Amino acid sequence: MSHSPAPPLPPLWPTALKLFSAIALAALALLSRTWPLLLVSACLIAAFALMCRTPCRPLVRKVWIFLPQFSFILGLYLLRLGPGWNIFLEALRVSLQIWLAFMPGIVLYHSLSWAQSRRLAYTLLPRQTAFVLCTAVISAPLLVREFQDIYQVQILRGARLTPRDFLLPAGWRDMAQSLLFPAVVQCLKTSSEIAQAAQLRGFPGQTKGEIWPYDA
Repeated sequence: MSHSPAPPLPPLWPTALKLFSAIALAALALLSRTWPLLLVSACLIAAFALMCRTPCRPLVRKVWIFLPQFSFILGLYLLRLGPGWNIFLEALRVSLQIWLAFMPGIVLYHSLSWAQSRRLAYTLLPRQTAFVLCTAVISAPLLVREFQDIYQVQILRGARLTPRDFLLPAGWRDMAQSLLFPAVVQCLKTSSEIAQAAQLRGFPGQTKGEIWPYDA
């Protein structure tokens, strides 16, 4: 029985071009310290999103990131320099600069498939480093979902974890006892499972990883 040959993999250079473009645009945003440069950076990032054919909905949902960090930066400027229109504009510029620096990575995240990202990581990085990076990327959403599940279960059990409850000391106590501690235990459990899976795949290989210089 003859087997048909596997179809050839698509070229990797478009994925690499997207990666380096995202890095360059993030660096440009961080270096844009004037309003005209910020406008140029925003236009280039918008063109990059169109080129990558990124869906608009996940990008629009990331707008909420701007509001808390703008409030935080504005508060720092007001405490340090006092109120003023120029202070407000400077805080707004810095907040936009930081937000635009994150946007190319968000565009890249939503435009690349997992297979493309994995191939690129194993091409550019050592095998073990690529495995750790890919595992971390996969595990992050899993841990977030587990944290949300723990939160919902504790709410059903009557834990005081609503925003209004945090105005009282009992809310902070419940958050530590019924949310943070179980989340840490779940993270340790997941990390142990990932480590066992890595050992079964031959990691770390012949080298011995040490986290303390006086390990025997």
